[in-house]
Amino acid sequence: MSVSPHAKLYDLQTAPQVSADLFHIEDVYPSVENGRFPVKRVVGEPVEVWADIVRDGHDQVSAELFWRADDRSEWTHAPMVHHGNDRWTASFRPLRPGRYVYGIEAWTDEFATWRRGFELKMAAGQDVALDLIHPHVERNTLVGEVSYS
Repeated sequence: MSVSPHAKLYDLQTAPQVSADLFHIEDVYPSVENGRFPVKRVVGEPVEVWADIVRDGHDQVSAELFWRADDRSEWTHAPMVHHGNDRWTASFRPLRPGRYVYGIEAWTDEFATWRRGFELKMAAGQDVALDLIHPHVERNTLVGEVSYS
């Protein structure tokens, strides 16, 4: 069985250029010559995947690993875990022999960014009344739109 990293290909005219400038996914493991050759693994044993994910700015990051057998079209997803500094990890278990492809996707975690800012303000003794209004208003708006029949 072999495993190859998968690079998501985007149409540069439809994908926001800003996200390509904000995120860098580097030092992906396992990878042989940046995905030029497949990685060999044993069926049924976990494939440990890790990468260094950095983002421009101070917003919080979330990431996920996605994979599939090469002859399948549907992807399976699993959240990646942050292990300090810039290292993120996840794993998947191939269930049958064959070629598998995997990829890593990262995005700005808006809620984690809000929560971190809130906690920093609380620790500094700043007024957080306005910070509490925003999520509360969104929650009430969503509940108000639900119709019960």
